[in-house]
Amino acid sequence: MDFPYSLIIMLRQLISAEPPSILIVVNQKNRSHALIQQSGVYTVNVLSAGQESLAAHFASGPASPFASVAHTYGTNRCPIINGCTSYLECVVAAQTAFGTHSIFLGRVIASGERDDVPLLYHDGQFRSLAQTG
Repeated sequence: MDFPYSLIIMLRQLISAEPPSILIVVNQKNRSHALIQQSGVYTVNVLSAGQESLAAHFASGPASPFASVAHTYGTNRCPIINGCTSYLECVVAAQTAFGTHSIFLGRVIASGERDDVPLLYHDGQFRSLAQTG
């Protein structure tokens, strides 16, 4: 198995609070698709505001995506990016292919968060949520 790997997720959805579960939708031609399918695990890292360069780095599709990115490895052996706002480590509970994409339903086995503002991408620009209080 070639670890670590990465991809930019455009759709992530909370499915259930009990058991904690999320789904991701991955293009079947993306190199990460086969790796998730074979390993049965994935981690969603939510980048922090100020990590725009990391988002651009991963979107560019580098051959070794984590070679220059500070990270640790989680319970499921997937990378957790240093400085991310939060992360969700998952084990694939179900997979469904639909057209050019697959839906991976993941049971969350570990998670973490920091008190930080997440990075958003909307309408072709990076944005962040305004902090309140």
